[in-house]
Amino acid sequence: MRRLVAALTSALVGALALGGCGGAVASDPGDPQARRVLALAAHGRELEDRLGSTARAAVHRTATVRETRNTLAELLPQATRLREDIASTVPDGAPGRVPALEGAHELQAATTFLHSYASGHAAGLALASRHLAAATRAFGGAAGALRPYLSEVQEETLAHLEAPAPALR
Repeated sequence: MRRLVAALTSALVGALALGGCGGAVASDPGDPQARRVLALAAHGRELEDRLGSTARAAVHRTATVRETRNTLAELLPQATRLREDIASTVPDGAPGRVPALEGAHELQAATTFLHSYASGHAAGLALASRHLAAATRAFGGAAGALRPYLSEVQEETLAHLEAPAPALR
């Protein structure tokens, strides 16, 4: 029995020495559901950045109405799919799900109002701006909710989610 205990103790000490406890913790990418939400929220933030640059190009007339509407025709289905993906693939209660879903919804609304602006309705820009700001806040909230479940590896992505979006005008 003593030999068995000694062998198990020796094996455990060897495994810890070879495994390097600190290295295993540092390379842990975090909770799988949190990583999924992070990837979806990061995609939403990329769409938001693209939508913002499209809006600025429309406002400053560096893009034609047709170019603006074509870009928005690409972005709206992507924003819709993002919202649907979060709703259908991320389980209720997963960290960051609610703010990421809210951000996707706001992004979808902002795209719709920006399309209205590009179609000649001046009030659409103010509404798009409000919804885009709400999307920025929601994705920032998702980052805050996700941070405890992720490792330092994702810090750059989390920081991008929390960064303020540039003004549309």
